[in-house]
Amino acid sequence: MSTVHGAARWAAGRNIRVVDYYLGWVAGASLQADDYEGQARMVVDEDRGVIIGVTFVGQDVSGRPDDPNQWTAADWADFDDMCAELGPVVVHLPQVLTLSGGTLLARLARDVLQDGARALTFFSPIIHREEAAEARMLAELIGIPCEVVAIDEMEEDPAFSRNQPDRCYTCRKIRNRIAKSLAGRQGIAVVADGMNVSDLKDYRPGIRASREDGIWQPFVECGVTKDEIREYSRRIGLPTWEKPNTVCLCSRIPFGMEITRERLRRVESAESFLRRLGFSVCRVRYFPLETAVVEIEDMDKALTYKELIVSALRDLGFLFVTLDLEGFSSGKLNRALRPEKKQTCEA
Repeated sequence: MSTVHGAARWAAGRNIRVVDYYLGWVAGASLQADDYEGQARMVVDEDRGVIIGVTFVGQDVSGRPDDPNQWTAADWADFDDMCAELGPVVVHLPQVLTLSGGTLLARLARDVLQDGARALTFFSPIIHREEAAEARMLAELIGIPCEVVAIDEMEEDPAFSRNQPDRCYTCRKIRNRIAKSLAGRQGIAVVADGMNVSDLKDYRPGIRASREDGIWQPFVECGVTKDEIREYSRRIGLPTWEKPNTVCLCSRIPFGMEITRERLRRVESAESFLRRLGFSVCRVRYFPLETAVVEIEDMDKALTYKELIVSALRDLGFLFVTLDLEGFSSGKLNRALRPEKKQTCEA
């Protein structure tokens, strides 16, 4: 569990608040060898509205009391020296707007910045409608204000519907533009998202768009992996720690095949049906000739429900229903891209 200490004063003109997270990593590095329990500490100067540092400290390392209200001037001086040795750690964050997809990031922003943090999620034809509803509930659970913006990527940019390999780049540019405009109107200085270093291993042209648009990606910057995010989320009680990865519905349609609202709704309805049968991890890929290719992990269970699944998906408008013997695999359609095409889109 995270613990928020009260303000601790050190030296004239400083109103310091320290947020401690008891976990096994900081800046993406595992510190759990030999069952060692570490402590990530985020230090906020409330007078200046900045994060002074995020570092690793604790009784086992420094000998300082756990509660910074009990620190002496010498303790604080030692802490400053340690921060200086770790390199540049000052980040000006008077306010932060966190994009959807970063539940842990939203929680951290709320813990550190309190009323200075905002969350933003998009309601769009390319996202499961239940995902947008869940995002609002999670924001309420975390205690962070959440704004839901309705968009339609197919109307925002006709190139999106053509479903070329750089589709995610186009989508991210649209969302970044809206997020930055909203942040500007509200006087918010920083827009951040929950991208992590594990995401960098897959084909993600949207990453390039966010870098171009100056979207802050703290988990990438600090080297935090998806597994570490799950573990930390579990420790602080976020219900998303074991939630299967969710990506936009467009990822079910092969590149070059037009994206339409009808196809997106069929995929959404088919996957919702499979989840109601108990297949929490599933994908329904939409192939030519109105073919549904079903990816699930429990093959035996799928065969048990074969007639029911075929009937339901046929009722949704699919002409053919097949089962992928390989099972579920995230990002499977990216295999069809030639290496040179990937490099062009990732550059």
